[in-house]
Amino acid sequence: MTMTTRHAIATLVFAALTAAAAAPLAAQDKPPAAPQPPTVPVKVEVVLSRFQGDKKVASQPYVLMPTASPRGDGFANLRIGVDLPVGTKTTTRPPDANREGVSVTQPQYQNVGTNIDVRVTSLADGRFSVSVSVTDSSIFNPDSPQSAGKPSENTAIRTFQAGNTLTMRDGQTMLLITATDKVTGELVKIEVTFSVLK
Repeated sequence: MTMTTRHAIATLVFAALTAAAAAPLAAQDKPPAAPQPPTVPVKVEVVLSRFQGDKKVASQPYVLMPTASPRGDGFANLRIGVDLPVGTKTTTRPPDANREGVSVTQPQYQNVGTNIDVRVTSLADGRFSVSVSVTDSSIFNPDSPQSAGKPSENTAIRTFQAGNTLTMRDGQTMLLITATDKVTGELVKIEVTFSVLK
């Protein structure tokens, strides 16, 4: 075996040993994968309250139970209300060669109630992203504000819509929104309480 051949073999052996030694080090340098946030059942309580000054005049709690997941597909919604007659609509069918013209009067309805949508996403630090959207409508009598909820000849329908995303921990209560009703002067508050179900 010539000197050149022995040198070539030694070079190959050295390169192989160096690569073998470097492989475990490269594996150790790779950071471990971050743990995935849990997928857990949760409870979201949404409370709609109205105040006249410091006096609470109405409080309506709603409870939804979505499943929180790291993908953000934990979703729940609520639809509750009634179709309220708000007037009539008259349509007229014109006469033709075979029949006379006819007028038909039909009642018109508007849904009055509460719609709530909740989406919960698990976060890596143990907290949760809670998105809440609320649409609420109610009967209002301008001549007698205290008779809200009772239809009359002067019935009006008041509505409001609110939405926000809160970052919350288990057992935490946060204010989603507060606003003043321009007609009545009432203060409207929406609070959200978040709980992880055991």
